[in-house]
Amino acid sequence: MIKAKDFLLVTIQFLLLIAFGLMPPGFGAPFLLPFLDFSLTVSGILVLGFAFLKLSSNLTPFPTPKQKGTLEINGIYKYIRHPIYTGILLTALGIALYSASYGRLIITALLYFLFLYKSKYEEMMLLEKFEDYADYKKRTGRFFPRWVFNK
Repeated sequence: MIKAKDFLLVTIQFLLLIAFGLMPPGFGAPFLLPFLDFSLTVSGILVLGFAFLKLSSNLTPFPTPKQKGTLEINGIYKYIRHPIYTGILLTALGIALYSASYGRLIITALLYFLFLYKSKYEEMMLLEKFEDYADYKKRTGRFFPRWVFNK
């Protein structure tokens, strides 16, 4: 059952993404090397694609898992618990750096904090729904593989 908090979190996410898209380019020269900007953006799009394909019928924009959903622990989910959030963050960071926009960098940071909160909320419900989730959580990283940031 979708809760009011689910709608609020998804609405905030949607509004931040709209603000990101409407934000004008920024402060002149690209912030970093264009190759890095491009690499982050393409990596984010690829992560999103792999996550969407693997999640398939379990996909929902809301943190509450589907009633008949299953726990996906293969593919990209073998390494990352929330690859859709990762993909959005990498793509947003790449675009923000390429467009040299402080506003987009700020919105990317706000998205990170929103996804951190949203993923913690989501994981509370996943722990209740799936008895294997606690072990899965120990083996994987939240947004990046555990071996990258060890979290």
